[in-house]
This record gives sequence, structure tokens and C-alpha cells, in this order.
Amino acid sequence: MDAVIVQRNEAPIHVIYNQRCNGYCVSMDFMKDGEGDNWGSATFTFQKPQNSFSVHCDMFVLPMEAVENDIDTTWLDYVAPAPDEYLSDKSPFYFKDMDFDGEEELVITGSHCSWYGSNQYDVFKVCNRDTPIRMTGEPFEWAGQPMSDRWTEYIPNERSIMCWFSSGARLVRRATFQAVTDGMGKYELKLVKDENWE
Repeated sequence: MDAVIVQRNEAPIHVIYNQRCNGYCVSMDFMKDGEGDNWGSATFTFQKPQNSFSVHCDMFVLPMEAVENDIDTTWLDYVAPAPDEYLSDKSPFYFKDMDFDGEEELVITGSHCSWYGSNQYDVFKVCNRDTPIRMTGEPFEWAGQPMSDRWTEYIPNERSIMCWFSSGARLVRRATFQAVTDGMGKYELKLVKDENWE
């Protein structure tokens, strides 16, 4: 007997956040990866009267109650991160100066999406608040994965980011990136220390 493949044409879950974020009204269309799953892909729309933009994330996690509702639109409360938090585990998205250049980036949290159930963070540079560009270089992607709170530490008083990677119980690499300006006043997030243990 031939196998029958059933293709589901499920509509996305439309989410509207009750509170504004940095003055933006935020909505999202979420597509589940599987029946009953609360993780999948999401397209966020940030709107102000004078401008709007959208970003897409391949991995996002919704609260289970939002997935279980059989309604067209779900309303959720937005939780902002604490002022000193760079990698927030309770905020679905937020604006923060993640590379210490004086401009805020958009951060979208994929709760428990990364290695060992840690959170992953997609960081977007929002040029003129209308053209989001995903930051994919180190330290915003590390060892082939998006930034993770398991492998990343922000040290704001030094304007630096420390990343590490281990293989099991053994530390393999630890790198420190620091915000510096050259003699011409050009800013960069520079690798200032790189330790490897083979």
C-alpha cells in the first residue's frame, strides 16, 4: 500500500502585544512547526505613525496558552527587560545597545531554542528604523549558532562581550570582543583576546 502524505495548510497565529515597545505597536504572525508545538517561525511587525518595519525569525517560542487558543487573534502582555539586562530570558523582544555603538539594536529572544535548552538571541541593526539587518558576525553568531545566554556574557562597564565554547566538560575557546574606536574615530567591536585549547 502506498503511503499517503497529508499536507496541512494551517493559518498562522496572529498575536498583538498589549503594550508598546519603544513607542512601537507590535504584532506577529506565528507559524507552528508541528501540531501542538509552541515553537516555530515568526514575522514581527513594528509600527509607528511615521514608520514601520518587519523582521522574520526562524525560531521563536510562544506561551503555550497562545498556541492552544482556537481564535484568530491572541493578545499578549509585553514584558520589558530590566535596565541592566542584555540577554533577557523573559522578554520576547526588546531594543538595547548590544554592540556599545550608541545605537539600539532590536533583539528577539528564542526561549529555550539553543544548545542545552538555553535561549538564543537574533540581533538586528535597524538602520533609520525601517531596514532591519540581522547581525551575523561574531559575537552575534558563535560557533555557527545565534548568540546564546549559555555561551555569552556582557560586561557593560568594560563595553565588552565574552563568548566561550566547550566540548562536553572541556573549555575549547574563549574570546573577548570590545567596543573600540581607531585614531580616525571609527567605531568597531573588535576581538581583543582569543584563547584556544585544542
